[in-house]
Amino acid sequence: MISRRAWSAIGLLAVILVVLRLPVLSTGLHMDDMAQRAMVAGHYPVPRAAWDLYTFSTGEPSEVQALLRAGALPWWSDPQLRLSALRPLSSLLVWVDIAALDARGAHVHSLLWWFAMLAALGWALHPILGVRWALAAVALYAFDDAHAFPLAWLANRAAIVSGAFGWLALGAYVRRRPGWLVALMSTLSMAGGEYGLCALAYVVAHAGFLDDRPWRTRARALLPAVVPVLIYLGLHRVGGFGAQHSGIYVDPAAEPAAFVAALVERAPRLLLDMATGSPLVVFEGWSAAVVWGVAAVAVGASFAAISWLRTEGRSVARWAVVGALMAVVPVCASFLSERLTVLASVGVHVLSAGVLVTAVEGALARRWSAQTLVALAASVPIALGHVWVASHAFASKVDTVRAFNDAGRRLAEAMPVHDETAPQERWVLLAAGDPMMLIYPPHLRALGGHPRPGALSVLCLSPGPLTMRRVTPRALEITAANGWLQSPLERFFRRADRPLPDSVGFDGLQVDVVERDGSVPKTVRFTFDRRLEASGLRVMSVGLRGVFRYPVAAVGSTMPLAPGPDAVSAAAGLR
Repeated sequence: MISRRAWSAIGLLAVILVVLRLPVLSTGLHMDDMAQRAMVAGHYPVPRAAWDLYTFSTGEPSEVQALLRAGALPWWSDPQLRLSALRPLSSLLVWVDIAALDARGAHVHSLLWWFAMLAALGWALHPILGVRWALAAVALYAFDDAHAFPLAWLANRAAIVSGAFGWLALGAYVRRRPGWLVALMSTLSMAGGEYGLCALAYVVAHAGFLDDRPWRTRARALLPAVVPVLIYLGLHRVGGFGAQHSGIYVDPAAEPAAFVAALVERAPRLLLDMATGSPLVVFEGWSAAVVWGVAAVAVGASFAAISWLRTEGRSVARWAVVGALMAVVPVCASFLSERLTVLASVGVHVLSAGVLVTAVEGALARRWSAQTLVALAASVPIALGHVWVASHAFASKVDTVRAFNDAGRRLAEAMPVHDETAPQERWVLLAAGDPMMLIYPPHLRALGGHPRPGALSVLCLSPGPLTMRRVTPRALEITAANGWLQSPLERFFRRADRPLPDSVGFDGLQVDVVERDGSVPKTVRFTFDRRLEASGLRVMSVGLRGVFRYPVAAVGSTMPLAPGPDAVSAAAGLR
């Protein structure tokens, strides 16, 4: 039974969170959001169903070619690049957004799901922790800056949707509700996306450490939660979903060695981010061994502290630690980001909340025991890291996303192109370093009511220095002093162990590697189907002042090419 005082605390927390999270409503559309709108409008190069808006490339060579021709993938993409997530429920919710809401309304939609997720987590934790501890855990969880991207990036709402139903599945299991209810919630969690695996980790950990029933009974009770996950994994495999041949995303089933390497590199950094509340950038440059060591100390100290501070803490600590460790494994298949810890971090917040509650209860009762004094001392870094630092980091990330989106839209709107001729033109961006200017300019301009180009080709994302030489009336060469495909953004579309072939061609453009340093391309030639000055070819580049029409020099001329990295960030005033 929840007391009136507890309900008052819940109401106060809700008001505080509404005020703190309102800025996400003005962040606009972010990258994948625009591609999904193109899918719904029928402007994506290949058709997508309403339930399949998270499939950006199936990896079929013919489809990849269509995406390359339209500029939806850069020319160096692996010919079998697969970027496809099985998130039918989240996809349908995005479709509803596009059909019925503007960007602000869609963010309100995300915020409602987020509050539903918090309520579901509180419902699940209440019988495990009691009212005070559960409320403190949900509060710390709600302040976590990892929630910034799922709230500011509409396409990333999938994590929140999976979490809402995943915590309901946990609550139904903990409260020993009928198996069909556990199965339904688990099914809906996985329908939201692969983040549902993180919630399942806590269900399995509860069965192992907190369930007091015989093992056979626990196993039977666990089946309704596990079977939908197995079905999802089967459909995921048979349906050809997942990521392959990307240098950032990894498919654990198809690329087990690459996944193990990613797990060793990413897991300890994510665990440290969860344990300390510090941004991931703090751990950049640290070796994997050092990060693993510090992460092990942090996790061990958290377990020891809560086991000693609270009489009921040992079994809860085991559940929380093991749940967090298992939950972080599946998200290591993605690129390193705090947003991956949205569900995995619950265990850490449970441990931290236990320390805070011990400190507050002891101080209010004036029980100055060793436990109370230790808890009070530990509460300072916990409050600083998981409330103060996290709140500032959340606001900073939301501001960054908003500025990035606004700058990308301004750059696209200011492109030196004409609506009357755009559909018949191939737009060529010589150098563009931000993902926003890599494949999204047509979508950004379409949002402003402008027509899309006939084709888009971005030639270079290398950080530079860059040199361009015109070799024929129809061809130019770009030399990258530091080599091509060396940056993470470039390798997003092709793994390092699948090097560029000597020649790549598709409609209107032939690409040839003319010089290599070992396996690293240094100079690449681009040959078009017409002269560079022809009316149907609009050659541009991205610089610090925006997109400009590039003055193509005479044959034989060599010119420095201003690199385009961080052009959107520069325009947004972020650098």
